[in-house]
Amino acid sequence: MSKLKQRYLKEVKSFFPIMGKPERRHLKKLSEQINDYCLEKEVFSIDDLYQDFGRPSEISNTYFSNIDINDFVKRIQLSKWLKRGIAIFLLIALIAVTVYSIDSYCAYKVFERESIYFEETEITD
Repeated sequence: MSKLKQRYLKEVKSFFPIMGKPERRHLKKLSEQINDYCLEKEVFSIDDLYQDFGRPSEISNTYFSNIDINDFVKRIQLSKWLKRGIAIFLLIALIAVTVYSIDSYCAYKVFERESIYFEETEITD
């Protein structure tokens, strides 16, 4: 039963482009409803859940029809720009670390070439 519930919720999650707080709340309510349903009746296959709760696409369509689409689109755009910003930051950090590593290696090579080596010679009488 638990595996069927997890599989069903995973399929439902795949229809949501972002998982914000309202979506998590909706999925939590759905999970509680599925738990209550499974306690009342025995569920042997995922088709039983499809019959009583609907297909995952139907659940997501119902959710999207009940929310303000403009706010949802704004959250998607914010998420998109946030991901781009993080990717650009990581790329800049990678370039900075690479430049620093190359500079450190070049400084090490210069130091190695210019270092003074001492030799001890012992004079014995």
